[in-house]
Amino acid sequence: MQKVCFVVMGFGKKVDYESGRTLDLDTTFENIIKPVCEELDYACVRADEFNQSGIIDTKMYKMLLEADLVIADISTSNANAIYELGVRHALKRKATVLMKEDNCRFYFDLAHVSTISYKHLAEDIGYNEVMRVKDKLRNVINDIDYDDNESDSPVYTYLPHLKTPVVDREEFEEILDEMEEDDELYFSLKNKLEKNISNSEHAVAVNTIKEILKIRPFDDYFIQQSALHTYKSKYPDELAALVNASGIINELNPDDSNNPETTGIAGAISKRLFGLTDDLKYLDKAIKYYQRGFILKKDYYNGENLANCYSLKAKATICSDNEFYARLAKEARIEVLERINVLLQTESFDERTDKLWVYATASNIHHNLNNDMEFTRFETLFLEENPSEWEKKTFHENLKH
Repeated sequence: MQKVCFVVMGFGKKVDYESGRTLDLDTTFENIIKPVCEELDYACVRADEFNQSGIIDTKMYKMLLEADLVIADISTSNANAIYELGVRHALKRKATVLMKEDNCRFYFDLAHVSTISYKHLAEDIGYNEVMRVKDKLRNVINDIDYDDNESDSPVYTYLPHLKTPVVDREEFEEILDEMEEDDELYFSLKNKLEKNISNSEHAVAVNTIKEILKIRPFDDYFIQQSALHTYKSKYPDELAALVNASGIINELNPDDSNNPETTGIAGAISKRLFGLTDDLKYLDKAIKYYQRGFILKKDYYNGENLANCYSLKAKATICSDNEFYARLAKEARIEVLERINVLLQTESFDERTDKLWVYATASNIHHNLNNDMEFTRFETLFLEENPSEWEKKTFHENLKH
């Protein structure tokens, strides 16, 4: 039978609450782990974070025991991944590989375990980094000697006389087939969703997300995406879509959330509700959500939108409050520009998948600060990235707004 690699990690985009960054863990799996495993002739399947009941089920434990190789990526301190790594260390003497994103720290005593680290740029991983980490992972797997008695498990290192349990191999193969089918369905739907989004088919995207949520019902990222594309669909009309989207994002409790993606989407919904109704309660909500997101993530998206909401508040208030919010808007824009300048000076900036939006944000902010030359420079850089029609439309709508 072909050797099996069981991958323990989150699905989709997850937030590292330590730094506020969002990491696309599917990118790690698709661009690094799976191709290396298949190149070395391992069948590669990924662990479900949850099944329908929200608990780790029987097949998970059997996979952790019987898989020839387990790769555990504990980036974002994923609680399930860390628990499953511990189960693997208890069940199996060797062939467990630990991975994590470079800036994600250990919260448990795993610092003594050999670990492959890699670096995300924005949500993606740059080409050079992908190639480097693939080489490292390939070498680590090739160095595994299944015939000797050495251990990479701390449990078997300190308790060397433990005997490894076994499970019926036929039952294991049935579980493997089920998980491969699940993986195939997930990526099929995810690819369909990416096409829906690329074609600006937001109403269709909402239906695709519903299908994904049937197999990933507890996934915050796809709940966020459901809210996002619900309001973008403007179905059955713009106001109703925004109200429906607000109900969806409220499932994630944005008032108290430490997830900057949740607060960012809640802020966008509230800002648009203010634009339709002129009701200041929505603008105040948008400011609260963008403030929370900017504090958590210190990113250009939340920062620019926070500044824009401060400007709207300045126009909607009177007397000294007008000057106060105008000053807050200016200070927020200056802070965002400082952070953008740091990004622009990083060696890996050209590999970032979001650099188009970095240029767009810088252009918009210089426009608001009346820096005409810098506005034109960044607008040119934005256009040189060959943005799609909807990206250009978004850029010019933000300028007009």
